[in-house]
Amino acid sequence: MSPTCAEQAEQTRKSVLETARRLFTEHGFDATSLQQIADAMGVTKANVYYYFRTKIETLEALLDGSVTGLTAALDEAESIKGKNARREFLVEHDTAVV
Repeated sequence: MSPTCAEQAEQTRKSVLETARRLFTEHGFDATSLQQIADAMGVTKANVYYYFRTKIETLEALLDGSVTGLTAALDEAESIKGKNARREFLVEHDTAVV
């Protein structure tokens, strides 16, 4: 079964984010361009630009998942009784989103 257009679009968007994350990590945010992201993916800059108009939008999308995970962890920790138990939960809870 071949993927739908929406599934392909979501996969491309995820690929842009994964590539951007790797390049931001390797070269730094300031030293990475949308063109470099496109080149690393083997697509045109217009393809990347379709999903994210700026590097800032790309960074915001990368951070969004982490912020959502952290917010959920903090909400859950709020219901835990005892300061030490809350601290232990937050230290052990993985809020990173890939």
